[in-house]
Amino acid sequence: MIRKPPSLSTLAMPSFAGQRSMSKETIATLTSLIAELPQENRDMLYTVVELMKATAANSKETRMTIGNLLLVFCPSLSINPALLRVLCEVPS
Repeated sequence: MIRKPPSLSTLAMPSFAGQRSMSKETIATLTSLIAELPQENRDMLYTVVELMKATAANSKETRMTIGNLLLVFCPSLSINPALLRVLCEVPS
């Protein structure tokens, strides 16, 4: 039987919906959850987040705002849009 590795959608995580700014406690919680992921998953998450940040930073040319990017990436990654938005908005 093939066992699926844990992902951010399967780990117990706090709700980030409706939060305007990230507290140090919230960032620490998120960092802790990401640390539980296998290294390959963390690397992929980092790459996707950095790509999304770079694309959104050039949204005038790319026409891809963070909202549009969330619509594209979240279903494929099986990740909550609010969580992915938080990852993209928190400084590296």
